[in-house]
Amino acid sequence: MPNIFSDSQFSDDKEIILGDGNDFRIAYDSADNRLEIRDSASAVIGHLSTAGVLTLAGGLTLGSSATHKLWMIDADARRMFPDPDAPCGGPTARAITNCDFHTLDFDASTDEVAYVNVFLPPQYSGGQLKLELYWTALSGSGNVVWVCDMKCRAHDAVITAASRATQSVTSTLTAANNLQRTEFTVTPNGAAANTWLQILIRRDADNGSDTLAVDANVIGINLTQVQ
Repeated sequence: MPNIFSDSQFSDDKEIILGDGNDFRIAYDSADNRLEIRDSASAVIGHLSTAGVLTLAGGLTLGSSATHKLWMIDADARRMFPDPDAPCGGPTARAITNCDFHTLDFDASTDEVAYVNVFLPPQYSGGQLKLELYWTALSGSGNVVWVCDMKCRAHDAVITAASRATQSVTSTLTAANNLQRTEFTVTPNGAAANTWLQILIRRDADNGSDTLAVDANVIGINLTQVQ
């Protein structure tokens, strides 16, 4: 394909004007070796490097129904802890065919709990959080009723307050050693950037819908924001 513009036609700082009202301009800046996006007054509002890194002066906004991972917090079983009042088992080192990992182990007949503490990043803008719980079982098949509790504490807040947001989800293990992902969408009370978030994961083992007759083995969690 022939070049649309030659070097002499599109040299340093020459602009291509787009839009009926001269709304946007594109130019090459040789000093910074980048392609610039400019407004109608030729002010730089974004630029693209030769490495493919796009920078926008006003930040990045997605549609109201979009889910993004501009920030993400994850924790495997070794960063999660059995709750002192109703402890699950583990962390347990697992070595199965072609796969080594750790799990927290939730009993089939007794409600057991684990927790993980994280801090919401400065990029968090409020609203719903999506937590993905990754788990399996080493034998059997059936349903597990998982419950996710979240509570946030800001600076100078009472950390013993009981206020929390809860969601229960029933998830099905179709075969032993299959990786399962159970998704929760929760809006914790008081959630804001730079607050302490405590996440509690509980197996509601005595729920009639929980039919998996063996330990459910949690591998880890992944936390993002819903936009």
